[in-house]
Amino acid sequence: MPTKFHQILRAIGKECESKSLTEAEVEKIFQQRDFFAELGYDGFGKDILAQRGKFRKRYDVALTGFGGRVHAVIEFRKARSEPLRSFASELHEKYVKPHLALFGVLTNGVDLVFYARTNGEFTEQFGFTLSEATEDDAQKTENWLRKRKVQFELLESLLDRLRFNLAQQLLISDTQSEPARIFFQMFQLRRESAFGRLVIALKELLPKTIEASRFARGSYEF
Repeated sequence: MPTKFHQILRAIGKECESKSLTEAEVEKIFQQRDFFAELGYDGFGKDILAQRGKFRKRYDVALTGFGGRVHAVIEFRKARSEPLRSFASELHEKYVKPHLALFGVLTNGVDLVFYARTNGEFTEQFGFTLSEATEDDAQKTENWLRKRKVQFELLESLLDRLRFNLAQQLLISDTQSEPARIFFQMFQLRRESAFGRLVIALKELLPKTIEASRFARGSYEF
């Protein structure tokens, strides 16, 4: 029996094949068919970013992971436009590379093609026709795009995230760079930021720790 995500992919393909759609219309069908929700994302403005402007478009959709770092960029094209693969270089240079995304996706609602940044190269990994998606296609798409959540109560989950961060380090060259933006976003002193949540948690934990630790008491008093 097909999985729900497998059915979603096929439904998107069949709907897009039967119409002449704009990029925005293709994207809307992905949203309406719960493509992003089924992959574990909370929604636009939360862990899905869409950046369009009157004069400059940065990308169609960016899927973010732990800490707000862009995991994958998805670019939507017209259902009956030029061959998808002809946009691969633009996808890399304009959207994936500047935002340090690991993956890039091109789709026109009929076909879908995956790319990855590996060893300094941006190479195609796989592609398929959505209306004819197999269970294997659906599984690979989930494996690449599903939001990876950190389970803070599980040591192995934390270690897995640390290993990932060590392998994908952010090197800050200047204050206007994408690594700097991510760093400042993580460490801004606001209640909703990662650093802000850490400060609040430590503030709540310190009184209990002071009672049990001379070192913590001395440090806190100092």
